[in-house]
Amino acid sequence: MLPQFYVGVAPIAVAQLPFTVGRGAAPYEVTAGAPADLAIAEPAPYRLSPLHFRLLVEGDQVWLRDLASDLGTIVKQTPFGRDFPRDGLALQPGDNTVVAGGRGSSTRL
Repeated sequence: MLPQFYVGVAPIAVAQLPFTVGRGAAPYEVTAGAPADLAIAEPAPYRLSPLHFRLLVEGDQVWLRDLASDLGTIVKQTPFGRDFPRDGLALQPGDNTVVAGGRGSSTRL
């Protein structure tokens, strides 16, 4: 299924930062800390981690930081996360399509 089925096509208002995005935890999973601000109900096999990435302000820029997810995150063709040389990047004005769950993931925000 396409992620629009799970999160809709309307814009999602982010009222404050930091803002965390992830997968709704399966009944057998124990997650550390608070759940994601936006928990996407993804069916197995999972591409998203329960706490996948976070939007936050660093200095005068908005950053997107991968939270050591299993498959990483991609913005503007740049992959980052636990298994990559960087764990995040500063977002630029304009389109910053986020691919959560690595290359081939259909979860695009």
